[in-house]
Amino acid sequence: MRNYKPSAIQFLFSFVFLFLFSCQETGQVDVVLGDDGIYTEAFESSFRADQVSNGDNPYNVENEIYKPLKEFIFDYVHIDPNGVKCKFGLEGYRVTPLDSINHQTIMEASFWVDEYMTSFASMDDYAQSEMKYEYYLPNRKSIFPKHTSGLIENNKNIWMHPFRSPYYFRMHNVNPYPFVQFPLEIGKKWEWAGMKVGGSTWSNPDWKSWEGSAEFTHEYEVAGKEILDTNFGNLECWVIEANGTSRIGNTGLTTYFNEEYGFVQMKFDNINKSKTIFKLTEIQERKEEPKRIVVFDK
Repeated sequence: MRNYKPSAIQFLFSFVFLFLFSCQETGQVDVVLGDDGIYTEAFESSFRADQVSNGDNPYNVENEIYKPLKEFIFDYVHIDPNGVKCKFGLEGYRVTPLDSINHQTIMEASFWVDEYMTSFASMDDYAQSEMKYEYYLPNRKSIFPKHTSGLIENNKNIWMHPFRSPYYFRMHNVNPYPFVQFPLEIGKKWEWAGMKVGGSTWSNPDWKSWEGSAEFTHEYEVAGKEILDTNFGNLECWVIEANGTSRIGNTGLTTYFNEEYGFVQMKFDNINKSKTIFKLTEIQERKEEPKRIVVFDK
């Protein structure tokens, strides 16, 4: 019998078939641009459903900086409209001048990405990594209740919710969120539009009162590069300036982004003319996730 030798076309067809089958089995990810200006990962619906039903979060796969169980810890200072430097105390319900810090003062804030999708598993259109927040007292004990929100990281962009709970931290929700779009270069601009902030949820006379929903448009620009002196050494950072505009007022955010450590500094220009500055001081690996009381941030 003559030996059978497949043709080049048959080889090519077999390769393409195996590639497509492999992509289907592993949930090959597409990155798509939304109407709001944010790129998100898109999976075949059955693959996403299988992953979530197993407790896994497929939206962690693309994370290179904000990997699961990697905790990013920030020191912070809040500068009130009169220029007084403060921190937040009494579980975030008090503004405490730095010369009056006590055992109830929140000294540090941190976030980390959960390994799994738990809090938002029932939301079919949820396409983010789950961020867990910690707020530490002087003895490094974390306050309760716990809060959770979302983060998007892929090869097109990184976008995340800011520290926006409890109480006084909530004012940051009307600022531009930390957001970078790749590739970065000086002068590059992008926009995040259509964010609606409900007055019934986020309005407060301690920073701003309004009724109904306020729609924000956020504009971002790479203003330059700077060397920042940090706990991790002198880091080259992209400086990204953002402005938020709406009918209730304007806000701002300046972030310093390093391609290895992520957002190493975030300066929020708040709607009440105060400022809050977060500086990354430590990164640690969390060994396990404790049981937590979750408050859903909408």
